[in-house]
Amino acid sequence: MQKTWKNKVGRALLVAILVALVVVFLYPLIFMALNSMKDKIEYYSNAFALPTAPTLDNYIALFNKFGIGRYLGNTLLISAGSLVLTLVCALFASYAFARMKFRGKSPTYLFIICTMFLPAQVIMIPLYVMYAKMGLINTYTGVILATTAAMLPNTILLLRSNFITIDKEIFEAAKLDGAGYFQIIKNILIPLGKPAIAISSIFNFLVVCNDLFRPMILLQAADKRTLTVALAALSSQKFGDPTYLFAGLTISALVPLVVYLIFSKSIVKGLTVGSIK
Repeated sequence: MQKTWKNKVGRALLVAILVALVVVFLYPLIFMALNSMKDKIEYYSNAFALPTAPTLDNYIALFNKFGIGRYLGNTLLISAGSLVLTLVCALFASYAFARMKFRGKSPTYLFIICTMFLPAQVIMIPLYVMYAKMGLINTYTGVILATTAAMLPNTILLLRSNFITIDKEIFEAAKLDGAGYFQIIKNILIPLGKPAIAISSIFNFLVVCNDLFRPMILLQAADKRTLTVALAALSSQKFGDPTYLFAGLTISALVPLVVYLIFSKSIVKGLTVGSIK
């Protein structure tokens, strides 16, 4: 009886903690969404009250007047391009570091992992000079390449750790059957490494969607701005009317939130992969 009572108290305490965490994490999004449906006068009257007459005028103005749809399209284009290029490069590199033998393997892998600790600000000046000479400033290609280079070390680290857990007998059997390098990646690594591939893809997508520094430096043309850069510019233009900014921030937050909700099961599988055999 006493044990049952302790279990109930412990479960209630756990639920209370989880509810508190949900409130803490969701409150900023709810605050932004509610204030985005107010006008400037109502916001300054009481920012913490519910909107008396909810309106979508701020969202309509963002799309019609400020062209937020174009910036959202730029963000999705850069995110998709960076994601595909990162996955392709990381798949081949991770397989090589996990299952192949070649000279300089360990130092090369260590060097790649060490680049994870380099701040983006440190390499931005030489990167900008190099891009200027190559004509990659103000191009989507330049941002995609820079973002891919930044995400590759983390992706290689995650995928290699997953590929090592795959039994080497599977690779040996495939080689005996005449499978080549590309066939092993297509028929073995991708199917068996889906959880790790999924979680790395989702996290990379979220990082690129929220990236401000690289697009702000490398994309100077106004029509090529990403959503985060456009919102930063909007905050300075509409400093006296934060409801516009709240609407833009809500749109910016909804994109990664929708992606997370769609692929939440893959995230859980990716986090638990290798923990149970």
